[in-house]
Amino acid sequence: MFDYNILEPREESQSKPPLIIMIHGFGANKDDLFSFAEHLPKKYKIVAVQAPHTMDYGFGEGGRHWYNIEFIGDEKKINITQAKESKINLERFIEEAPLEFGTDPNKTILLGFSQGAILSYAVAITNPKIVHKVIALSGYIDNNLVDNKNISSEDELKIVEYFISHGIYDPLINIELARKAEKFLKSKNINYVYGEYPIEHSISEEILMKLIVWLNRDEN
Repeated sequence: MFDYNILEPREESQSKPPLIIMIHGFGANKDDLFSFAEHLPKKYKIVAVQAPHTMDYGFGEGGRHWYNIEFIGDEKKINITQAKESKINLERFIEEAPLEFGTDPNKTILLGFSQGAILSYAVAITNPKIVHKVIALSGYIDNNLVDNKNISSEDELKIVEYFISHGIYDPLINIELARKAEKFLKSKNINYVYGEYPIEHSISEEILMKLIVWLNRDEN
């Protein structure tokens, strides 16, 4: 379904390993987030998936997107049809991943940046049974993908834990959108870690270190 990179667990275990699925942002590709995969805890199998749509402008060689975004002045217009299709296809990939990769079906973690974080939120909020944890880096909850009609029940939502980071000076996704996502999680009594950092639209070394600590708290 998707092209992907894969990193096998680097420590032995008698049980099936947990899985991290990396979902890159707009204009990136499967190599982007995968560049720091080896820094994450060794017990995880890591799969970095690649978006289906190629870029036709800017962002350098090999850029992809899960759904197109048109920038019109200060406004952004997203291709909602592509966004919904990518969400459905990611859900299918996530559901099939434990069998495909031999991982623990109860320990699938989504790690998304920007557009990938938006999709990670959307999958986990509308279909939480297939997700164990979400790492949402520089993203937000998009009402085009999540609305009152498809939000899961509070009991179902509480089974997923979140690690959230966002740059205070992010020029692409305003920090207020991340704060709005935090308020949603808090209102649903969801377990989460939320951090704001003095950066723009990126992942800092501090965020990566805190993420590693958070992942290491996961049950063995």
